[in-house]
Amino acid sequence: MDDSSTTSRVEVRKEEVVINRAVPRAIVIVVLGVAILIVAWLLSSKGTQDSTQLPPTNATSNLPTTQSGGNNSELKLTPITASIVSKDELISATKDLGFPIYWNGKMKDTNLELTILAEGKVFVRYLPNDISAGAAEPYFTVASYYDPAGYARVLNLGSAEGAKFIKYSGGAVAASTSELDSNIYFAFDGNPAVYNVYAPDAQVAWDGLESGTLEILR
Repeated sequence: MDDSSTTSRVEVRKEEVVINRAVPRAIVIVVLGVAILIVAWLLSSKGTQDSTQLPPTNATSNLPTTQSGGNNSELKLTPITASIVSKDELISATKDLGFPIYWNGKMKDTNLELTILAEGKVFVRYLPNDISAGAAEPYFTVASYYDPAGYARVLNLGSAEGAKFIKYSGGAVAASTSELDSNIYFAFDGNPAVYNVYAPDAQVAWDGLESGTLEILR
């Protein structure tokens, strides 16, 4: 797997932090009218194209998910139901998937739970030692989704009203729908994937992203 275009860790030095606030209604109406005209022209001249907006996620789900935006026919992917695995087993199960997989390293007093879905979604969930695989309760999760449009989707998400957007010095961009959203997406330009850090508490999720421990699994 060639991940030369992808930084192995998410650099924690921020270059840009944006919280998109609401703008006056009159400006919104004018901008919306122009946008509708542009979209109508694009659709009439080039046809409908794939949206760059990330589908919504369910923060109460035990596995926060998003739809894959790419063609996964090229992936060597064997689905795996939620299972407790060692680091070596995690590496073995994901090393040939065709795109970089992120995790948060080993976390104290937790077990690694791995789930792989056929459509190109990989979930590494950190369960307390006394919790069984497949538990319905939400826990800290790092998910990797095969999606060649992932970088554009994160940029698009970060530009939405109320969204939180951060650009990092290492080339990553991260966004959530709001400061209170527990699902945070990040991506790298040129990397055919989008990544999702989830925690039941939004601040814990952001702390996880910026801890410096997120890295490519190898």
